[in-house]
Amino acid sequence: MRAVSNAVEHYVRGKAGRLPPMEDLTKLEADLRPYLENAGKGLGVPLLARPETHEPYVFNLALSAKLRSEYPHPESIILFYESKDNAGGRLVAFLDGHHIWAAPDQWKQIQKDGGLPMKN
Repeated sequence: MRAVSNAVEHYVRGKAGRLPPMEDLTKLEADLRPYLENAGKGLGVPLLARPETHEPYVFNLALSAKLRSEYPHPESIILFYESKDNAGGRLVAFLDGHHIWAAPDQWKQIQKDGGLPMKN
C-alpha cells in the first residue's frame, strides 16, 4: 500500500499536481508502473492489489485526474482502500500519503466523512 501511495505522489509531482485518471485500473497501473520500482516483479500479482489476497484496491474515483491542490485537507481525503475487510479491518490510504488500519465501525465513519458511498 505504501508503494502505491508513493507512486501516486511521484506521478503527481511529474504531472504538475494532477492526480492520475483512476477509472481504468489497467491504465492506472500502467501510469504508475514507472514509479513502482521492482514492486510485484515476478510475483504475478496485480500491482494495485493487496499482495496477500490479490484483492484490488478501490480508488476514490472522485479524485480522478483532478488537481491535488483542489483538496485543502488531503489528510481527510481517501485516496484508496482495501476492497474487503481483512482480519477485522481494512487498510485505508489518504491523499496526504498516510495510511491507517480501520476497524469496521471506524471504516463506516471514514466513508461518511470522506464522502464515499456507504456500501462496504
